[in-house]
Amino acid sequence: MQEQRTLVTTVFGNGLVKNNYTSVERAFFLQSLPHAVVPEDTEIFALHTINDVFFVPSLIYINVHKPLILPEELPLNKTNLYTRDKGICGYCGEHITFSKATIDHIIPKSKGGKHRWRNVILSCMPCNTRKGDRTPEQAGLTLRSKPTVPKNGKH
Repeated sequence: MQEQRTLVTTVFGNGLVKNNYTSVERAFFLQSLPHAVVPEDTEIFALHTINDVFFVPSLIYINVHKPLILPEELPLNKTNLYTRDKGICGYCGEHITFSKATIDHIIPKSKGGKHRWRNVILSCMPCNTRKGDRTPEQAGLTLRSKPTVPKNGKH
């Protein structure tokens, strides 16, 4: 027997529509939200527990009356860092392939540096090895540019 799933259609204020299936257990919770609508002709599933039976719709519309807002700041990961730094080592200026690129913490994490956009650059393996667990100044390296925080849609 195939597991029963509920289709959840989320409609955002800016017109974006997102469809996804969820478990009937999650649907049971979602249907109680104030902005959830269950169409009248929707098939209903019975969710059995040891002591009770709960009824869950096969379709739920969720109306979100505010626009979908994407986060202003992009997540910090190797792909986004590679894009921000255009595949160029922040120390020697050489182009690096994605597979050979490393993330370097300007102030090493062991010295209190944070994993934040303004504290990381793309680095080739030789420069990262040379720098080690030191600051660029301690390792005799110079940053070619000041790290920036890329905004969503802009690198």
